Amino acid sequence: MENPNKGTYTPKPKNAMKNNIVYTITFHSVLNHGAVLQAYALQEYLRKLNYQPVIANYTPPYFMAQVLRPAKGIGKTALKYKRLYLFKKFSEQHLVKSTRYISRKKLTQLPIAHAAICGSDQIWNKLLTNGAPDKAYYLSFIKEGTKKIAYGASAGGHTLESSEHGALDLLKDFDAIGVRENHLCENLKNQHTLKNVQMVSDPSLLISDYNNIMDHSKTPKSKYIVSYEVSSDATRAEYSKYLKKAQELTKLPVYHIGDKFLEAADHNILAISPSQWLSLISSSEYVVTNSFHGAMFSMNFKKKFSFIKHLEEEKNARTMSLLKKVRLEEKAATTTDQLSEIFKDYHTGELQKFIKESQNFLISALENNEK
Repeated sequence: MENPNKGTYTPKPKNAMKNNIVYTITFHSVLNHGAVLQAYALQEYLRKLNYQPVIANYTPPYFMAQVLRPAKGIGKTALKYKRLYLFKKFSEQHLVKSTRYISRKKLTQLPIAHAAICGSDQIWNKLLTNGAPDKAYYLSFIKEGTKKIAYGASAGGHTLESSEHGALDLLKDFDAIGVRENHLCENLKNQHTLKNVQMVSDPSLLISDYNNIMDHSKTPKSKYIVSYEVSSDATRAEYSKYLKKAQELTKLPVYHIGDKFLEAADHNILAISPSQWLSLISSSEYVVTNSFHGAMFSMNFKKKFSFIKHLEEEKNARTMSLLKKVRLEEKAATTTDQLSEIFKDYHTGELQKFIKESQNFLISALENNEK
């Protein structure tokens, strides 16, 4: 058997009642810090529960074409490939993955296991899966005798339509369905009458200690604001107004760790690994972000933060669903004048309650012997 803490591991077939292998399938290989870190967090939490997690290393061609294609311009392409190298290095060091599979059919080679979990991230957003539901993310490949669980599955700002009957039929066979947004939870329960559906936290909130994978080599020694922004050009211009206001209020330099250069920032640190990204957020004095995972890690690390809304309302759905759930809607800024209030301390009681409910949901789903 290979090292169970990193690298590639292909489990040997066993009786499902006698092994503790749990497959997970998600967007673990994309160039996005939040996506990679939530895959790591679910893996670590399952390990804390004494299961043996293995990421089903599914990399369909439509995804890899997007990940590997050059950016516009030599400089941006060089930056992208540098980031790809850093992400690959993190993956090799910290993620336990199966053999690589590029087709859904090949995934059926995975042996029987105790359970399989699809999620988190926007695995059910068909705009990200080549325009149609990818049934691999609905566990179509899982053998009978393996529990089927969704945890933190998301369709972004969308819901599942009745016309997507193939995906919905697969969900009917699930032991438990945990989704990340309330609008999707209500859609599955009320419109599609699926059972055992619950809104749960993103896997990244299942654990709070990331110290063993942090890299502080890019982290400033003095106080600073960290900015993490992913958006369109129009939203980026509006976002910059909030960032300038934050600088004015705090008199601190801004370190921007998004995907693209931001003129309003004092420092742009764009080629960073997930480990360096974590450190920059956890060590900051304040966080300004328009990202779901940016807001979520701010809460997890108890950072003073502000969520700046996108101009495209659909892109706010994931974050606003979480903020409403934990009663922190006031962290979403609608005017720059709000920042002085938003940067104040806040209570995390509802957040901790939500995390505990989510942990209990997953524990119950893994232990329950009945549909």
